[in-house]
Amino acid sequence: MYQVNDWKIKVRVEDLLIKLVANRKQHVEDYEEAVEAYRKESINQMKARVELLETATNPEKFLKFNLNCPVTYQKIYDRVIKMLKMTSDDVVEINGTQFAEWTEDEWGWSESFLNNTLSYKAMG
Repeated sequence: MYQVNDWKIKVRVEDLLIKLVANRKQHVEDYEEAVEAYRKESINQMKARVELLETATNPEKFLKFNLNCPVTYQKIYDRVIKMLKMTSDDVVEINGTQFAEWTEDEWGWSESFLNNTLSYKAMG
């Protein structure tokens, strides 16, 4: 069976760079918003834990936090952008997976990143 990810197409480097830079910018903005909301929620949970610890008879169960630290994948964007800026080619051949990642911003980690950052945006 022929899969879309097996396709190879030639794309102008300039077009890829435009998409990647825009996707990177959005990624950084989403991450920074999530970090700020994470910071606020962490403080709220810490304050609540302090209050519980002052009256708790079994304090160890009140020290658990239910927060996942936001993660950034900015370095991945930076690497691909740098590679494209350094190529001497005006046109490069990419496969379906690269197309999805570089132009549609659909990476293997996209779902977990979005779930994590959206959960913090909802708190903010």
